[in-house]
Amino acid sequence: MEVSKTEMFEFSVQGTPHLVVRDFAGDVRLSAGQPGRVLVRVTRKARGRASEGDLEQIRVEVAQRGETISIEAELRRRLSLGGSLTADIEVTAPPLARVDLRLNAGNAEIDGFQGPVKAKVNAGNLDLRGGRLEERSELEGNAGNLTIAAALAPHATLDVGLNAGNARLRLPRATAAHFDARTHAGSIDVVGFPAVTVTRRYAQQTASGVLGETPQGTVTVRVDAGNITLDAAG
Repeated sequence: MEVSKTEMFEFSVQGTPHLVVRDFAGDVRLSAGQPGRVLVRVTRKARGRASEGDLEQIRVEVAQRGETISIEAELRRRLSLGGSLTADIEVTAPPLARVDLRLNAGNAEIDGFQGPVKAKVNAGNLDLRGGRLEERSELEGNAGNLTIAAALAPHATLDVGLNAGNARLRLPRATAAHFDARTHAGSIDVVGFPAVTVTRRYAQQTASGVLGETPQGTVTVRVDAGNITLDAAG
């Protein structure tokens, strides 16, 4: 059995929005849309032995302060009868945006933004596709896979950290950045970047080198237990 309740929000922004998303459990999708407009959809769900009344145990707060749009879903009290509560969050915002995401349990997708991204998923997968990462971006995971298929702006920094799972990066062949990667227990595969050297020592592997010409930025990947894959696009 599943019951749900959906709320919709709409905001207008003049400059570059700062999206701040916090979710205790559920799936989160952030997508690039129209300039000047931010649409938010939050769906509270109750499954198993949970009832429609249990949806009130999920506190949802959506607010705008200047160019900052904050979306927070928090669990007030856990259920004792074996049911589950989650909150799915969907956001469509201008392509030029700053993203700050924290998700405890669930899968997250970030699609098509141009700007810095800070995202952390505790238990679940994190996918970042399209767009261009600028300034300093940080992507972290505890248990799950992390996939990145995007461009990197000149002088930009990308830091990737994963405790248990696989990190997959697909970057343009012309990415002007230094690359440094390490996995304590796993393998590193690099395709399309001949200037990157992979070295193995026991269970640990490292990789370093430059991606495109005249490197100005940096890409750093750290995985404790899992594999790292780097592919060239274009």
